[in-house]
Amino acid sequence: MQTFTPSLRIAQSVANLTGADDSLQAINTNIISPGAIVLVRSFHRLYELQKDSTAAALSPNIIAPAQGGPGRWVSLGAGANYFQSVTVVVPAIPPQSFVPASALVTGATGPTTQVVVYNLLDSGISSLVVNPRITGLNTVAWDFANITSATVASANITLEVAVLG
Repeated sequence: MQTFTPSLRIAQSVANLTGADDSLQAINTNIISPGAIVLVRSFHRLYELQKDSTAAALSPNIIAPAQGGPGRWVSLGAGANYFQSVTVVVPAIPPQSFVPASALVTGATGPTTQVVVYNLLDSGISSLVVNPRITGLNTVAWDFANITSATVASANITLEVAVLG
């Protein structure tokens, strides 16, 4: 395994994700080590260079270098900056039952390696929210339970969501 000096493992911060100058995308990854870390100031996020990755670019979580070099810059999703606000459209829930509903959640790629955490921000219904699970690429579903004896009307639910792992 090749050893890199510290100056090639922690790069100077950049202002933006993309663009010709002072951006993560503009870094030539040929000259820095796998696992190098860069802070993007406009997003207050750290990114790690995964030099063997060929994943599709998916901003702001995965950035492909545009100025030469292999790999992808992958957001290290730690802390509140990684949370994203999503709206889930929940259909009417019959008495004593539950319904699944899903939303687009950037960064959800697979149920075997990731955990979904969430906070309820705004709710238009009186329902229990349980069992978050990744059901597809960038898709997370929850079960919305009605423990009453009356039908709960459909509503939009706002959640703050993060995908860990």
